[in-house]
Amino acid sequence: MPLGEIAGEAVGLIFRFVVHVVMEIFGEILVKGLGYIVLRPFSKSIDPDGLAVLLTGLAMWALIIFAIVWGIQRPLMRLAVGNPASKTISPLSTRSHAAALRKHHPPAWLSNVA
Repeated sequence: MPLGEIAGEAVGLIFRFVVHVVMEIFGEILVKGLGYIVLRPFSKSIDPDGLAVLLTGLAMWALIIFAIVWGIQRPLMRLAVGNPASKTISPLSTRSHAAALRKHHPPAWLSNVA
């Protein structure tokens, strides 16, 4: 058997082992574990290896990822230049910027004056 084939087999074996460990950690512990934790208060006879646990775990991770992305994206959108949804003055804004905002958006009590 040539040395290249032995090395190729060894690399393939190590790669399969690493993928198996990662999938075991991801699938069993993170996804099914979270699904089991969520479903356990609703039923005492829940199967830890069942489809309901797997689907609940996947749905919860999707919800967590969505909440993280939304939570990061929302403040960034407020900081975007020219965003009309941003009504607040940034603490980093300059005095001239604040003065310009007051010029274009006078206080409400001034609008009542005839």
